Amino acid sequence: MGKLSLVNLKKAYNFLRENGLSATAYEVRTRLAQRNDDYKLRRPDKSELEKQRAASGGFSYRPIISAVIPLYNSDENMLGQLFECLKNQSYDNWEVIFADGSDSVKLGHFLKELCEREDIEQPVRYFHIGENRGISENTNYGLERAYGDYIALIDHDDLIEPDAFFEVVSALNKYADGERPGIIYTDEDKTDESGENYFDPVFKPDFDMFYLLCNNYICHMSVFEAGLIKSLKLRKKFDGAQDHDLLLRAAVKTGNKHHIPKILYHWRVFGNSTSGNTRGKFYAYEAGRRAVSEAAVKHGINAEVYHTRHVGVFGFDFAEDPLIKAGDREDASGTKALFERVGAIGGVVIRRNKNGKIIGGPLLYSGYAEDVTEGSADEKGARKRHGLYSLTGLPSPAGGRYNRRFVMQEALYLDIRCIKIAPDLIPLFEETIGYPYNEKRAELRTELAAGRSPSAPDTIFDWRVLPQDTDYEKIGLRLCSAIAEKGYKLVFVPDLAEIP
Repeated sequence: MGKLSLVNLKKAYNFLRENGLSATAYEVRTRLAQRNDDYKLRRPDKSELEKQRAASGGFSYRPIISAVIPLYNSDENMLGQLFECLKNQSYDNWEVIFADGSDSVKLGHFLKELCEREDIEQPVRYFHIGENRGISENTNYGLERAYGDYIALIDHDDLIEPDAFFEVVSALNKYADGERPGIIYTDEDKTDESGENYFDPVFKPDFDMFYLLCNNYICHMSVFEAGLIKSLKLRKKFDGAQDHDLLLRAAVKTGNKHHIPKILYHWRVFGNSTSGNTRGKFYAYEAGRRAVSEAAVKHGINAEVYHTRHVGVFGFDFAEDPLIKAGDREDASGTKALFERVGAIGGVVIRRNKNGKIIGGPLLYSGYAEDVTEGSADEKGARKRHGLYSLTGLPSPAGGRYNRRFVMQEALYLDIRCIKIAPDLIPLFEETIGYPYNEKRAELRTELAAGRSPSAPDTIFDWRVLPQDTDYEKIGLRLCSAIAEKGYKLVFVPDLAEIP
């Protein structure tokens, strides 16, 4: 673990240099709160891989998976490790396209030697571009030469599991012709320079456009239907966040998006990589902010997008209340506004006299259920099912994997003490709750905005009209269920806060 410790020291030093002692202390504290020291990667053994090889031959749909891998003066050792991952895939109908923008064809000779030595059956095609056109254009060069039905984007210094392509094709076979997803993505973790240690697992939610606008939570491994990605291509002006920009545009163009809840991709952390030094490549996050700003306009969101204190997480300074009357706003192409079918937005409830710790908010991923420690077994079960935060043992605000509490996202539950209802649903609210829908000014969580003060939305339901003995969780669940039954979404907006 020596190399891993060195990487962490480099990360801490780079963060300290860019952000100062106070911010670094905060980051260390929150990272310690979310450590996964007990994380162990589960990998298929030889017998499992053999079963997968046999099963893949019987798939009714056997698409070609094209792995497109841009190169630029890449490390031969790391590239060799990735080649080994590809060679060992338990699904056999794939190809690899290396698009090399390096100064010479040295990597081409290296790959040729590997292919001759390994004698693999699948096509491995190498193209020397002749110049470095940047990550987007180098990738596009490879896309244009891919024969596959689906395209997997893989970085030259990362690793994938031997069953990665099998799991992708297995998922595709669950869909009928004409209904297959245009985007498939997997869970991921990180690995060190040796490629032998795995840490920081990322267990992702199913597709959520609100969340994707705030953060590229999909990232690796992303697989796209070939026609979709070739029609969109990557855009050079967003180099550094080209994958985020692609996902934002592709999500609008395709119906189904499929999440494989399994860690199949390992993001390499070393020296100057974005994963190891988040501030060292801030241009990438600024490119992401610009991509999100463009996407927000297309989704009818009138807001300024800003960098929050959590690097790579974006906030929205709404110029107007996003909860509009259904159908009131479209963009020039007739696309419905993203908030058009949102019935309510909500924020967090903060305990005033307990170090400001958060006691309410959305919780979507059941893997967090171990954090629910308060109440009876039945109450814990309800919180797990309906998504109620009760994380009073963490520093506030919390970072690390709990950054989700600072990201706009779909929710199963919103605390009624910090909720705002769409105009169309105010009658439903009053019928369900039995009290008039009056509003009050909401607190604004300015610590999210790195000194900024987000504007709208700044009002919430005035919960003080409810009796003192109100069971807020029970009445909130009833309201949220009624909204969902009408086909409306619930969305968590992190800048809203109520402090009882």
